[in-house]
Amino acid sequence: MTEKPMATRWHDGLRMVKACDDANVRLFVVKQNRRNATLQLLKRAVEQKRFGRIYMVNINVFWTRPQDYYDSSAWRGTWEFDGGAFMNQASHYVDLLDWLIGPIESLQAYTATLARDIEVEDSGVARTSAGAPARWAR
Repeated sequence: MTEKPMATRWHDGLRMVKACDDANVRLFVVKQNRRNATLQLLKRAVEQKRFGRIYMVNINVFWTRPQDYYDSSAWRGTWEFDGGAFMNQASHYVDLLDWLIGPIESLQAYTATLARDIEVEDSGVARTSAGAPARWAR
């Protein structure tokens, strides 16, 4: 079991998956929002096709971290140890997109560092659509 971000580098994530595969154990990344009662209700409604086929979903994440949060520890806001807004905060919502309406057919994202003095992104937008059975890399 690991906290998010699972890894800040693609090859590190692949090594984690391989180590678990080699040990014949499952790798679990904590995504506690799936246990939220409201989201559980929404998941059941989606599974029951209450909304029909869902072609696209937009989610807004309005969380923010002030500059003093990043200044309080040298590892925060770095690619090596922290990741940016998508890895650190919005990853929960990207996970919910796949869990609620997956499989994801396509995902497009744009990120930038606009308001903080950090090396990672502090802002971004992502768009996804559901459809053909394409899955995220395991």
